[in-house]
Amino acid sequence: MQGIGKFDDSTAHRAIWELVRNARDLSRHSHIRIELYEDKLIFAHNGRPFNFDSLSSLIKQVSSEEKEDPDAAGQFGTGFMTTHKFSRVLELFGSYEVAEGLYVSLESSDGKGFVIDRSSDDLSGMIESMTNQLSRLDELLDRETTATAEQETVFLYHLDRSDRKEAARTGVEAAIELMPYVMTINERIEQCTIQLEDGTRIDFRKENEQDTEGLHCKRIWKDRKPIDIFYLQSEDGKEIVILPLCQATEAKKLNNVPRFFIFFPLLGTEQHRINYIFHSEKFFPTEPRDLIVLPDGNSEHQNKIDADVALIDEMCTMLFEYLRKHSANISGSITLAPVGFETTAMKPAMVEYFKSLHTKWVNEFQSIPFIETTNEHVSISQTDKIKVLDHTIVEFLRKEGHEKYLKVIYDYASKVSCLPKMEEILDWSDIVFGWDPEKREWVVSVEDIVNNIIEHNNKTGLLEFLMYLKESGQTEHFRKAIIPNREGVLCPINNLRNGENIPGNLYMVIKPLVPDFTNQLVDEQYAKVYDEWVSPTREDLKTALSGFVSAEEMKPKPYRDNLDAVIDFRMTFPTSTPGNTRYKAMMIICGMHNKQLQLNHVPHLGDVDKEQLMYNVVFDSLVKWQFKQIELAATENAKWYEHNHKILYQLLNELSNKERPTAYQKTMQDYAIFPNQNGKLCKWDTLHVLADSETYKAEDIDDLSSYYERVKGEDVRDKWVDICFKDFEKFTKDKIKENVARPIDDALQESNYGSEVTLEIIKHLDSKDENWEDWFTNISKNKAEIFLHRIDDNDLPNVYTLLKDKTKIKSLAELADDPRMQEIIDAGRNTLAQKDYENRHKDFIRDLGNFAEKLLLEKLQDAISNKQLEVEVCDQQGGQDYKVWLGDKVVYYIEVKSRWSTSDSVEMSALQFKTSVEQKERYSLCIVDMTWKKAEDIAVRKYDDLETCIRHTKVLHDIGKRNEWCIDSVQDIKDRPHIGGGYSLVVPQKLVEPSGTPDFYNLIERIRYVIDGERNVKSK
Repeated sequence: MQGIGKFDDSTAHRAIWELVRNARDLSRHSHIRIELYEDKLIFAHNGRPFNFDSLSSLIKQVSSEEKEDPDAAGQFGTGFMTTHKFSRVLELFGSYEVAEGLYVSLESSDGKGFVIDRSSDDLSGMIESMTNQLSRLDELLDRETTATAEQETVFLYHLDRSDRKEAARTGVEAAIELMPYVMTINERIEQCTIQLEDGTRIDFRKENEQDTEGLHCKRIWKDRKPIDIFYLQSEDGKEIVILPLCQATEAKKLNNVPRFFIFFPLLGTEQHRINYIFHSEKFFPTEPRDLIVLPDGNSEHQNKIDADVALIDEMCTMLFEYLRKHSANISGSITLAPVGFETTAMKPAMVEYFKSLHTKWVNEFQSIPFIETTNEHVSISQTDKIKVLDHTIVEFLRKEGHEKYLKVIYDYASKVSCLPKMEEILDWSDIVFGWDPEKREWVVSVEDIVNNIIEHNNKTGLLEFLMYLKESGQTEHFRKAIIPNREGVLCPINNLRNGENIPGNLYMVIKPLVPDFTNQLVDEQYAKVYDEWVSPTREDLKTALSGFVSAEEMKPKPYRDNLDAVIDFRMTFPTSTPGNTRYKAMMIICGMHNKQLQLNHVPHLGDVDKEQLMYNVVFDSLVKWQFKQIELAATENAKWYEHNHKILYQLLNELSNKERPTAYQKTMQDYAIFPNQNGKLCKWDTLHVLADSETYKAEDIDDLSSYYERVKGEDVRDKWVDICFKDFEKFTKDKIKENVARPIDDALQESNYGSEVTLEIIKHLDSKDENWEDWFTNISKNKAEIFLHRIDDNDLPNVYTLLKDKTKIKSLAELADDPRMQEIIDAGRNTLAQKDYENRHKDFIRDLGNFAEKLLLEKLQDAISNKQLEVEVCDQQGGQDYKVWLGDKVVYYIEVKSRWSTSDSVEMSALQFKTSVEQKERYSLCIVDMTWKKAEDIAVRKYDDLETCIRHTKVLHDIGKRNEWCIDSVQDIKDRPHIGGGYSLVVPQKLVEPSGTPDFYNLIERIRYVIDGERNVKSK
């Protein structure tokens, strides 16, 4: 009654193994059959049938006294009571041995088995039931006997309640899961068949596999699937350590498998975190068979404690030795490594024992190469080769939703140390933490990762890592330089601000100007890693920009290194359609610096006028700088204004306002940026404006200005502001008569009107222009006398000569007025000289041709007449000088070139070049060297007599062959590029310098040879 009252959730697991244990004890070749149905559970075995001792012990629920088998694991003792978890009533089928060799059937005539009834809930009822069952045991003696026992003994449990059905299912599932281990440990159990409710049948059988280096293997067939169980065994075979291997070199995890067996699992020991199964038939079990007897402070069974402790030590030694030798060759070796013993609710002495056992295992395991890396297995003690993650990291990553940070943490931790594979890193970290939580040298901490990021400036995945620090509450690490600013520079959080008021396009233009300001702005993506940022305002930015401007203006050369950046900033506006002074002026300034105005719109934050002031801090300084640059540029380059007058006007115009003068107009007064009428830039207070200039002819003002300079030696335009700029300031006004004409008249009078200006003024007066008469009244009244007074006595004859032919006077006057007069005279002389040379060259070519014809006729006087042979002098532009005709056929071509300088090369025209190649066997180039003549003859290119010229003539007969390689480049081929037009071919002088070059008489011989050849061809 007490046993049944102690049933719990584990009872069903134990119950099935009590049945298997009894079956194992009753046969050395045990075959077991388990069948689960909707309403019953059948357990059958092929062991010895019941006899009086075994059946009466079962009825009375006491251990059988029959101890013939020393290897029995226990029979029908109190443990069998647990099978009543399936049913309080069971039926027994099979044989009952009434005497040695004689058996009766336990099955009654109505088909029922021998009933064991434990259904009563009170002691008297239980006693009465046992008494009745013992009486029926006597009745069995009256049944017919046989000499052969039935093959099976069957236990039938009626599953009359849902909880009992569930218990039966639980027990059967446990049998399926653990049967491979049970059959490995129990040699006696050879086969087991399990049938489930749905009719599924599972057959277990076993066979031995070959041992490998002390590792034994039992192959358990689950239907057709082999399950190999690998184990170590003591020399006497009584101790077994099962390893978590699916192959000799591949580990697996043992799930929900008790870690201690005494033939059968000691339920509850699956809570231990080691991944091995320890079995010894010498173990002493506790009751209710959930552990072996270990130190518990009870000296009454010290002998059992000592025995079990010694057995564990022996088995651990056996295991450690194997792992040290072989773990490096086992894949998935992480499953070999967990160490931990569940000590909850244990007595202090046993807790201490397991602590010492834990230490023993860790001391061994830390130096065993369990951890797989890419290339090898290493042990955790090899801290230069492997580390795992700190436990605080793992705890966080284990929580739901946090696994997303695993990869970034793994990637960063891998930069600190080699780690186990990513898919194993959390488990390995837990395992190592379970070994020894205090071993900091075994782990990569968050601080290690942070320091490594800083050291190597590794920002790959940094945002995600910082979000991990935030979510895990480790923002104290932000005090180190680990958060990037917008430039990607890692900074401590105290040095950073949230630039939410500084959008990206504003940031880009202020960055070169106020780097101390922008370097404090956190990268926009990273703003979310912290919730308490300080955000700088646009007013703060204005302050920073003011500091920048002040620093630049103190430099000897402001904005020298950052002008482009300043201009880019000045193209930033708080409205999308600006049209103010700054915008218009910036268009001009951009043009001055060859930059295209690209509007950078940064939306204002509410007060547009206030933000305009921020931008004007830099603009006002830029305007001053630009004025200074204009002033300097004009000083260095006298023509600066000539090239830039339009853009200067536009700039000053945009910065000015006639109705309401701007502050920029006041600034203009400090710089020499106002052009006078000669294009020189001056300060405004040095310039005047010509009053009423629009009422006078421009040419009259030009003439007056010229006369003023020629007479006074001063350029009046130097003090007159450029008329286009007269409205930008209030310039002092000059009047033409008082301030220009009168000083001229006074100066001329002082010089007795000897200046040429006097005549020019008289010319104006002769035109009857009232303005000139008003300006120069004195000259107007005395112009005749002044004119005659100017003619020198020596010039009078020349004047008289010119007066004789008035047409010459007009032509010479026109020529004198042309500023290129001398060029015209020189060009005319050169043209006449070239024409004279061309005539002389034609005469020379004609004489040389006649001479050649004469020589040829003399050579051939017996063969041809002068009517048949002709040396034609050609007058074709760019063609040959001579063609030698034989009858109606050209038989030879001759080109003559003269060299008048040793530095000259000979050039052949395009036609000459092509003909030389086409007629290369009948073409010669004659070069007449005239460089030996006197310099004065060379200057006018004067030829010597014909005989002398011939002596200085050399001939290139092979010029056609030499030109041949160039011909492809000038062929007019439509589908490829070629040289066209009036090109010439250069014949280097080195070709005719070598001694031995043929002379003119050799040419005559060559032509005669060609003519002979032609005549021979005709005669044939």
